[in-house]
Amino acid sequence: MTVVLVVLSLVGQLLPVRAASTLTISPSRTQEASSSGVTLILTVRGLVGGRSYTDYWAVSDPSGNNYAITTTTVAPPSGNYTVIEVYPRDFGVGAGLTYVGQYSVAIFQTSPGTSLVGAGQFGIGITDKLFYQRTQLISIKAAGYNANDMVAVSITKGGIAAPGFPIHVTADGSGNIFASWITTASTLTGNYTVSLSGTSTPPKNPPDSQWFIIIPASLDLSPVVTATSLNALAISSSVTQPDGTSFSRGNVTGQFSASGMSVGPPIRLVYNQTQGKWTGSYQVQGGDPPGLWMLQVTALDPYGNNGQGSTSLSVTPPPTPPPPPQNSLTSLWLLAVIAAIVAGALIGFTFLKRKKMLPPHLQVDLKDVDVEASRFMGQDFFRSIQEQLVKNKDSAQGEKDG
Repeated sequence: MTVVLVVLSLVGQLLPVRAASTLTISPSRTQEASSSGVTLILTVRGLVGGRSYTDYWAVSDPSGNNYAITTTTVAPPSGNYTVIEVYPRDFGVGAGLTYVGQYSVAIFQTSPGTSLVGAGQFGIGITDKLFYQRTQLISIKAAGYNANDMVAVSITKGGIAAPGFPIHVTADGSGNIFASWITTASTLTGNYTVSLSGTSTPPKNPPDSQWFIIIPASLDLSPVVTATSLNALAISSSVTQPDGTSFSRGNVTGQFSASGMSVGPPIRLVYNQTQGKWTGSYQVQGGDPPGLWMLQVTALDPYGNNGQGSTSLSVTPPPTPPPPPQNSLTSLWLLAVIAAIVAGALIGFTFLKRKKMLPPHLQVDLKDVDVEASRFMGQDFFRSIQEQLVKNKDSAQGEKDG
């Protein structure tokens, strides 16, 4: 049959295509032992209405086995027709999804002329996907084993067995194997290999062996923020892992921003066991910007699983409070201190000026300094301060004498 396919393919390339056709294959990948099989949909347009057309469908599996059927269709007046076939259901005895790898499909129109009208491929594996996030369930299915055979299922990473593997599973009456592996948030990421081998079933060619990859989990966040009384913003967010369970251990923070600029510090959220959510709050300040605020919540665990979510709301900050009134007594003493400093500077400046004018061998007349100081201290402002100091001194002396 392989020779026939090659010959028909060459003939189809040499002959002109007299109609437009498409082949749709669904799904493009599935597992061994799939009960629904793979659907092949051939659509042909531009034919002669009322004429009979014969199509030859051929499928080649990874082991080199070929399975074929022939269909005959009378084109309707529109000149278009669609034929649907399912592999392996419609391809006779022996057809099956029992090997890992790529299956090739070729459809030729053999009457009234010969042409290639459709071609494609679909993949068959042991696992339901090739990429998994941590915490996702890895489904394992295989077929083609002897009924009730004891089959060893192993999962390895770099030659090291995954936790709990290998396991032994008994095939059902149809020779199918079903197993699974539940990964956790801390499962090592990277490339894994799953392999199966039977006890009484001869080794397959190609063998039941396939790679898959585990990547860090992408956490799903759904933050909500609401304005409460006293200008507070209440934050809550659900965080779920890929398997749908709640994320309850790790670091979850929120950050407000307005017009691309951060508002306030990062907010540490705490897991609320009762609500099953991460919660926190922010007190809006008078100096915060008004307008549309964006809240971005980020979750991270110690193993590198992470996720982000965001929401927004309009915020009107409270009015900025007026500055506190200044204490008059404090202001008086502050002015007194400043005035004393200024007076001391002036006295010192005068003293230095007179000293420079005297000959070096003369002594400075300290009386001049006293006179200058008395001139400044005689002012009313300093007199009131001096009187206050005298009263304080007399009061202290009286307490001492008593």
